[in-house]
Formats: sequence, structure tokens, C-alpha cells
Amino acid sequence: MKVEGRENIDKHRSYVFVANHQGPMDIFLIYGFLGRNFKWMMKVALRRIPLVGYACDRARHIFVDKSGPKKIQETIERGRSTLQGGTSLVVFPEGSRTFTGHMGLFRKGAFQLADDLQLPVVPITIDGSFDVLPRMAGFNFVKYHPMRLVIHKPIEPQGQGADDIKAVVIRLNSGGGDAYASEQLWHQRSMLQKQKPVVISMGDYAASGAYYMSCPASWIVAQPNTLTGSIGIFAAFPDASGLVTQKL
Repeated sequence: MKVEGRENIDKHRSYVFVANHQGPMDIFLIYGFLGRNFKWMMKVALRRIPLVGYACDRARHIFVDKSGPKKIQETIERGRSTLQGGTSLVVFPEGSRTFTGHMGLFRKGAFQLADDLQLPVVPITIDGSFDVLPRMAGFNFVKYHPMRLVIHKPIEPQGQGADDIKAVVIRLNSGGGDAYASEQLWHQRSMLQKQKPVVISMGDYAASGAYYMSCPASWIVAQPNTLTGSIGIFAAFPDASGLVTQKL
């Protein structure tokens, strides 16, 4: 087991630690080697698990409830009262363990909380845990493998709310749609672009209306296999003039 980067953090400050999630060993790894007083951010559904939910609540871990604006604000206030005096938060922003060993998409909750509370975000890299116990292997297949925990330098808050957003990414994955809806989306994207740069990220399909609203974006990023473009609009208009003048 190797730990790197402890010199990057101040024991008297509170941080939001965000780590990749390779397997069940990650939890023991962080508890044993992070060397900080911290709380976990977890789904509110875990509170309903007998004994476990009660123990986590009494330990003042942060349950995230996104059922409404009031509940979200309660989550923020709980974090504000808990994350003080060096007490930090640890989050797996992927939301679950990886199936493949590769990093998944990050959810935004941890970063929103860090922004609301104006706390530095500290990335943590976990390496080797997937090789010890992959998600689908079960506990009968634990293997020896070196593990590494890397604590990176804190990312300090540079602003708050919309001021901290450098650009907006819009993900498009559509083969087309209603012309009126496309026009409305184009208008909203144009209004947004007056305030922030807009990046269009194309999925498997970005045709017709999706292609239309992508054109004026600041940047367009497409996959190698993205199908995009527009086939146009075809219409047929019957012409009965020949029938009237020549046949009747």
C-alpha cells in the first residue's frame, strides 16, 4: 500500500474529497489511509436500511435528498453545520463501483455542495483496488495486488454559482423531431450563448433539429461514429392543370 500527496492538504481546513470508485476495498482504503476526520456523502435511500441508516445518521454523514428545493437546501445546511474545523467530506462522484475498471461519468452533487459552501475540492486517485476485488467477482476471489492512494492538490473555489461556470455543455442525441420544438431550443441556446460559451457534445445521432441547433455553438464535439446532418424536407404538390387543359 502506497500513499502519496498528504503534504498537499492542511489538517485544519475542511475539504471535499472526490475519489474514483474501483471496488469495495476503496472504503477501507480511505478509512485507513486518508488520515482525516471526514463524513461520507450518500444517497438518502441508505437511511432506510435498518441499523446502517440509523448509525450513519447518528454519525452525521451527509444524506443527499433531491426530492425538492426545500430538501436540497436542507442538505446544504446540514453540510454547512457539519463540515467545519477540519471535518471534510468524501464522495464517490461516479455514484457506484465500476464494472470495467474504467472511470465513469461524474455526478454533480459533490461539486455543487463544494460551490455552495465555498470549500476546496481535492481529487483522489485510487489505483489497484479493482484488481484486488472486482465488482462482479464476489468475496471468494480476493487477490493480492499493490494499491495506491494519491491525494492531489486542492482546487480552490474561484467564484460562486453561475460566476464559477466557464461554459455550458449541451449533450445531443437525437435523430430529429418537431420543428417548433427545435426552434424553441435554438432560441434558448442562443440566449444562453450571450452569457456563456456553449459546447455541443454530439452522441450517436445529431440530425435535423439537433443539427440545426448545434450550428451556431462556440464549439462542437462529435464522436467518430456520430450521424449528423439534415436530409431536408420533402413535399409533394399535385398539379392538375394538364388534366384540365388537355383531357377535359
